[in-house]
Amino acid sequence: MNKNFVVELLLVFLLLMSRCRPCEYQTISTLSLLDSLRVGNSIYRGVMHFCCLELAEEWEDHTVKEIYLAKNYGPIQYKLQNGLVYSRD
Repeated sequence: MNKNFVVELLLVFLLLMSRCRPCEYQTISTLSLLDSLRVGNSIYRGVMHFCCLELAEEWEDHTVKEIYLAKNYGPIQYKLQNGLVYSRD
């Protein structure tokens, strides 16, 4: 994976984490870097998977709890608290 891409992904992670209240809660969110991910009929390479688990008891049904970002494509899939999954076609 390209070093600049990893740095960009980590910046996105930090931005997403800034919405949480870290002093009050233990961090349980995860960030994974995947070599590839199949979404529908496409295979995306260089994928970041971010799963935010902090403050889940305060979320509404349409809160995004997981997001997959692919190099050169941006968001390719995200999952909502209510179980709906949206994917790039």
